[in-house]
Amino acid sequence: MATSYIADLRRAVSSSRLDRYRPVGGSDPDMAVDYFWNIALSEALYGGLAVLEVTLRSSIHAALTNREGTDMWFRALLEPRQLREYASAMLTLRERHKGRQPTSGQLVAELTFGFWTTLRSQPYHQTLWAPNHMSLVKDVFPNLPPVPNNRHYVHQRYNELRKLRNRGFHHERIWDRPRLAIEHREMIEAIAWVSPAVRDNVILIDHFPDTYQHGRSTIEANLKANLRIP
Repeated sequence: MATSYIADLRRAVSSSRLDRYRPVGGSDPDMAVDYFWNIALSEALYGGLAVLEVTLRSSIHAALTNREGTDMWFRALLEPRQLREYASAMLTLRERHKGRQPTSGQLVAELTFGFWTTLRSQPYHQTLWAPNHMSLVKDVFPNLPPVPNNRHYVHQRYNELRKLRNRGFHHERIWDRPRLAIEHREMIEAIAWVSPAVRDNVILIDHFPDTYQHGRSTIEANLKANLRIP
């Protein structure tokens, strides 16, 4: 039964993808366990990573709207690459809504996590973050600890979590990331930089710690029982 199961799994998923999940010296069932554990881990991170993205873009947008006096601040502040992303998002939204002018809320949602993370990068330091003694940092991240509170630190945190998000959301391997549990804690902490209340609610639905600690053994036990492997 196990041989037939693995053969069917290879047909459905592909051998090249499955083989990435085989632990050193591991068997075919070990490989299958890691594959489905990876799916479970990605699912367990989904809620927190989604909230991380939404809170970042919403807080940046609110702060810049207040500072610039308009909710359509984009064109005046963006560097060329992000300006192209903005123009592409505007075109997509106009096509989707049959020529109607997009609202700022629609535009904020259409722009990628990478777009919002890039706004924290070095090219935007002098134009966005440095003026008025880094006041925009305080506006976007009102609960950021005093040390460290620099733009580079925040950008590095969000950029690493963006990479984790992209791997998980695009069905890539995260189960063997050596810092995965730490990255989860860093995600929760970054949400609190914007809103402790949102952080607290994410924690209420967050089952990543249990999936990380016990998910693999549960999947392994269930698979072995289903395949009648002793």
